[in-house]
Amino acid sequence: MKKFMMVGILMALTLSIIACAKEEVPVEEEVMNSLSILEDGSIESVIIEDFSESYYNVEDLTKMIQDTISVYQKEDPNASIVLETCELIEQQVKVVMKYNSAEAYSGYNSEELFVGTVQEAYGKGYDLNMTLTGTDKETSKIGRQELLGMGENHIMILENTIDEGTLRVNCYDTILYTGDGVSLIEKKRADVAPAQDFSVIVFK
Repeated sequence: MKKFMMVGILMALTLSIIACAKEEVPVEEEVMNSLSILEDGSIESVIIEDFSESYYNVEDLTKMIQDTISVYQKEDPNASIVLETCELIEQQVKVVMKYNSAEAYSGYNSEELFVGTVQEAYGKGYDLNMTLTGTDKETSKIGRQELLGMGENHIMILENTIDEGTLRVNCYDTILYTGDGVSLIEKKRADVAPAQDFSVIVFK
């Protein structure tokens, strides 16, 4: 997420990205950057970063984030963005932000995130000429025509560039197909690896 404002702030505070926790930690307890797609259309983002409190403190970081939210919401009054958590946990800072829509997330972070039906994605001009792998069978593949036939199903199209770590994506319903660089973890969870292009998940 090359222009991710939140990451930019944290980098300015000499933070480095934590991709994931130890392998032995159960899925539900893993500590890693994540994006949750909620059924009401809202998006929840969790960022975990190393934090050097000898230089800065959580109060300063909280104010900086709130200031950037205020500036953006003046530019886009339709966007509702809430800083839900900014806390220090064992020399790591955990930042949880809630966006009322994928559009608000995209605008604030200056990166592409689309969440909607396949039909809506097609209507907005997204290139759906892709090959996706079914989650029921690794050999199950679909292309553009089959994808267009799933018009009422949902699709996530995410910009996750090469300079970022793995991102855990939580969907509110069962994941049906995944694109390149996306690994199914559970039926509603997948890990998205850094990529040069967009990452895709199709879910019910």
